[in-house]
Amino acid sequence: MQIFVKTPTDQTLELDVLPSDTVKELKQKIRDRDESSFYGISFKGNKLDNSSRLSDIGIENGSTWIKNGCTLCCFISIFVKNALNGKIINFQTSPFNTCEDVKHLIENSEGLQLRLQRLNFDGKLLEDHRKLSSYNIQHESTLHLRPRI
Repeated sequence: MQIFVKTPTDQTLELDVLPSDTVKELKQKIRDRDESSFYGISFKGNKLDNSSRLSDIGIENGSTWIKNGCTLCCFISIFVKNALNGKIINFQTSPFNTCEDVKHLIENSEGLQLRLQRLNFDGKLLEDHRKLSSYNIQHESTLHLRPRI
């Protein structure tokens, strides 16, 4: 069967897989086609375990996915360093999430309200509406949190 995988580099890969393939085998097929590093993959919002078989988690032929709007997506691990206290927090997220999505993760984890957060990466202030991938934020990138006082 054919499936479509959206990668951290915003590519869509068409892969030939078997229902009996494991998630680990799928990850290797993705790496063979796209060398960008990623932490793992999710399907319908759920992170997938390496030992799971594609048939067991409901992954079907790609044409069905397109009709149902389902995606198989890679996710990454990022670090956020708080400039006030030096604390470093680790989050797992998708490169297709927005900077505002990351701010929600910070608010839930640290209790710092969204409106009080400023995120920087590579010397740039991040805009809420932009995707992480638009700033070339990749697996194990570090964002800098500068709370507004």
